[in-house]
Amino acid sequence: MTTTFTALDGPVTLIKRVSYASGSARTIIGSRGGLYAYDGTTMSVLNNETLTCPDGERWVADFFNKRWEFCNRSDGLLEWDGVNPVVKIDTGTPELKGRILCQFANHLLMANLESPGGDGAYTFAGCGLPTSTLLSTGETTSGGTSDWNAEEEKSEAELREIPDDATPILAICRGAGMAIIWKSGSIHLMSYIGLPLVYDNPESQVPDVGLLAPASVVGRGTEYGYVGTDNLYMFNGSSNIGFGVKIWRWWVKEEMLASLTGWIYGWRDGRYSETMWVYQALVTSVQRYVKALIYSEEYDAFSTRDFPFSAVGYTDRPSNDTGTEGHIPTFDELTMPMDEIGVLGTTAGTGGDTSITDLAVLAGDQDGNLFIMDDTDDTADGVAINAILESGDDCCDDPDNVKVCDGMDLDVTGLEPGETIDVYVSARMDLSDAIVYDGPYGLTMPVTGSLPRWVDFFAVGKWFRWKFVSQAGYFELSGYGPRVQMAGRY
Repeated sequence: MTTTFTALDGPVTLIKRVSYASGSARTIIGSRGGLYAYDGTTMSVLNNETLTCPDGERWVADFFNKRWEFCNRSDGLLEWDGVNPVVKIDTGTPELKGRILCQFANHLLMANLESPGGDGAYTFAGCGLPTSTLLSTGETTSGGTSDWNAEEEKSEAELREIPDDATPILAICRGAGMAIIWKSGSIHLMSYIGLPLVYDNPESQVPDVGLLAPASVVGRGTEYGYVGTDNLYMFNGSSNIGFGVKIWRWWVKEEMLASLTGWIYGWRDGRYSETMWVYQALVTSVQRYVKALIYSEEYDAFSTRDFPFSAVGYTDRPSNDTGTEGHIPTFDELTMPMDEIGVLGTTAGTGGDTSITDLAVLAGDQDGNLFIMDDTDDTADGVAINAILESGDDCCDDPDNVKVCDGMDLDVTGLEPGETIDVYVSARMDLSDAIVYDGPYGLTMPVTGSLPRWVDFFAVGKWFRWKFVSQAGYFELSGYGPRVQMAGRY
């Protein structure tokens, strides 16, 4: 079951640190060619059978019946007990294949189904009993295929459509006593009732807002951020609060192609209370993940950063048994396979419970490469990763008069002596005018003495927009104050 390799087969679409029945932990990695487990020392192949996650699909995983379950709409339902290889679960005939898994009310839900019937993208199936025949070994546990057969009298399985319309289910998550179901044009809440109905008819909670990007749903307790059809939202089962049309219009209309919005995926970094949505652009006519839109819960502000990864998640900090003392791979070693930089060993570790602050971040790209992200070195392949914070449009409480802005007072921290934060300013007479930035106007941190606060520049307009850029990859902006005086009516 243990092997080493230079790269995985195809895009990495799942990175998830999981615990299992024995109390140990691994980081599960899913790529086009299969499933793998990484414990900070050893990379293990989890599947004995051939698996294929098609291009354009993503691996999904959830915990059920003391095991981890996986699907990708091609390989059916897969299961891992934390010790033995991944096995395929018999879900009856025709075999159920879906894009979505969610454990809810001691049941496992699978949705956006490829079968039966070929048009099952509009249905979900639910199973509440122990899993059944393990196809790779022939071993059978209690329940058998009746677990997923809704016609069996003692089965709690269901196969049904959400009755409001024919749009597909795009995501299911656990809420406060409810399962939250996102479709492309609505959001529904579903309760567990018990036999003989098992589930109620899902109530349409938000009838006019749907999910634009299926992988964009990001959990924070019982709240979920997601990329909706007309805004970025936070939904808790009752209130659906948008982040505002300014950030939405800038992000969707100026930062990406409309045809690529469905590929956005989300992840929350609990270490810094940040939620990121990673998006694609066309790079030499090829779709590539390039950037992340990051929302800071602490500062209630958005920023962007370079982020060329197709999946990201936590992992145990890597160990090294190749004799290179103290070496931990950094974000700068993007072109080097993990086994060549001393990450992969030959002996499996045990993992275990670890504080979130002790974990590292593992990222994978569309070529199957894996990278440990080092928080102290914000470079990618030797090139600095810029931290960018952009404001909305500001009329300085007077949208009718032309104003002169001749500088700005900054309250910025987090930069080392000699590092610089650059300020760019866009001045427009009308909001329909193109956004053109002048700058950069730099503010350099001193080696000794008090911090500088003032940045000189000159701009004339009715509406101003500011952009703050740090080539160090990180800064904290507590506030800014432009100096503005009236120029009169035009």
